[in-house]
Order: sequence, then structure tokens, then C-alpha cells
Amino acid sequence: MNAPAELTYDLSELKSWRGLRPGMTRKEVEALLNAEGVDTSDWEEDEECFLVTSGWDLELVFDKHQRLYQISLEDSDKYRWAGKPIIDVPLHEALLAMQPIISGAGWRKEDAVTDPFQESEVISPSQAANPTGDAALLYEGTLWLPGAGLGLMMCAGYVCEITWRQPKDVPNPFLSEVTMSQLELSQQPGLDDHLRSIMTREHREAAAANGNPVMALVIWLALAALVGATVVFVLK
Repeated sequence: MNAPAELTYDLSELKSWRGLRPGMTRKEVEALLNAEGVDTSDWEEDEECFLVTSGWDLELVFDKHQRLYQISLEDSDKYRWAGKPIIDVPLHEALLAMQPIISGAGWRKEDAVTDPFQESEVISPSQAANPTGDAALLYEGTLWLPGAGLGLMMCAGYVCEITWRQPKDVPNPFLSEVTMSQLELSQQPGLDDHLRSIMTREHREAAAANGNPVMALVIWLALAALVGATVVFVLK
């Protein structure tokens, strides 16, 4: 049974999504979905598998213990926070709507939706001392709200997806906190192009500082490929 398209869900009030919540066992999840008419018979018993529930606009991730590790919410028309949109809006608008729970928010550079287990890797002291630049974080980082177990996945300066975990599964340490400069950057017109221009300039300056023009070209081409892949993802 598909969730009716006209329904909206206020994440500030929900303790579960139609009964689903992080931490449930795989058997509990399958039993609940089966009761709602969702066929799970073709789900493979792989560790760390990604399962999309058709019509529910959810992506479910199980860990190696077959525990529901992560729920990703994708439909921008369904989800609100205290009545305000929080998906497909720039970062500063989402945080303004969610301000009661943003205390302690912090950045990780990984895409929490597509690489949820990469975050278990330990951040080196050099990474913590030299965090990814503001533009790159707003372009494709994940901002975590640890108290709620929510991660805001960024796409070109906009929140494109929300990931939900148990608070104990929020990655740590963070690369950095939310800063005023990031919030100001979020309010810039033409945000996508603005962020890309900043990242291009930063990579060129870094390569030039190292005195390596060949590396500068390689970095620029890699960045162009990354931007192209992100645009395709957003258009989907």
C-alpha cells in the first residue's frame, strides 16, 4: 500500500514514520511493511543493504547486524518541520525552521545517504585541523543534528534529503560547526554557481601554492566531473 500523495508529515512531532524507526530489527521492519501491503519477498539477505520502499519515498539501510541503521526521506512535498519546508530549501532556511534542535550541529564531508558506513573511518588530526571549506560543505556535505539523529544532506547549497538514525549512530567527531559565514553564504543569489566558483578558485589557489600546474589541471577536471555528477543527481 502506497502512502497517499496528499499526506504531509511534520518531523518535529513524529516518533516514527508509519511505525518505522531507526534501531528496529530487519524482521520487525519486514513484518510492519508486509502488514501495510509492501512485498519484501525479493529483499536479499545482504549485510549493509540498501532497500527502497516503493511508493513510500524511503530508503532503508541495515547494518551488518540486520538492524535498521538509517532511514532516508526523499520527497520534498511530504516533509515539514513545524509546518515549514525543510527539503529543497537553502541551508539557512532549514536551520531557521529547525532551530529548537540545531544546538551542537556539525559537519561531515561524506554523503550520508549514499555512503552511510564510510563515516566510521576515523578523522585524522590533520583533517580536523584543516576542515573542508565552507563552499564544499554546503555543496555536498552532511550537516548533523546530533540530538535528533538527523542529517541534512546538501546538494548545491540546498537540503536535498534528510537522513534519520539513532543519536548513537551519528558520526563523530565533526569537521566543524555551523558558522555565520556559512549562513551568509547560504543566502547568496545564484547559490549553485556561486559555490562552484568559490570551490574552483580555492582548488586553483591550492594547486598554485604547491607550484604544480599539472596537478592544478587534474584537480580542476576532477572538480568539473564532480559538479556534473551532482547536477545529474539533483535533476533526477
